Amino acid sequence: MRLTNVQKILLTLSVAVILVNTSKAQSERLTDLRDGRTYKTVVIGSQTWMAQNLSTRTVEFSCYGMYKADTTSCKKLGTVYTWKVAQVACPNGWHLPSKEEYQQLLLSLGEDRKHQYDVLVNGEFNALSNGMVPGEVFWTSSETKYQAIGAAFPVHTHKIFINKMSKDRLASVRCLRNMR
Repeated sequence: MRLTNVQKILLTLSVAVILVNTSKAQSERLTDLRDGRTYKTVVIGSQTWMAQNLSTRTVEFSCYGMYKADTTSCKKLGTVYTWKVAQVACPNGWHLPSKEEYQQLLLSLGEDRKHQYDVLVNGEFNALSNGMVPGEVFWTSSETKYQAIGAAFPVHTHKIFINKMSKDRLASVRCLRNMR
């Protein structure tokens, strides 16, 4: 069977679309080889972030739902960790982002703080509350002399804050892909 030029072009375009869709699908998921859990990812600016809260049980963790201990909420909301445990919680090839990497995330969305909040909470980043506070708090790898730094997404302000907090409190983790 001999293909016409139009058929050859259509076949080439079809193969290209399949290759693009395949590579896109692979980049949208992270499988944690430690426990087999799979997470959605999202590219924002030049960074690739987990689009779900880390939920590994290979390190010390806690589960909360509606402001109280609830192990059934881990699957939906992720687990929460102390700052010390969060430092080693991310899977291989990923890391706990620094304060500066969260600031880069925000800057890549522009300077309107309400817009940043809307994109990160209602968009693909999906900063879903872990059930402990009205909003969400994520650990960073950064610290001061006595405290750690967290990224807070309080519901009542519709803005994102990068603040100091006690290293003993529990917060969620979003891992960032290591730069290649």
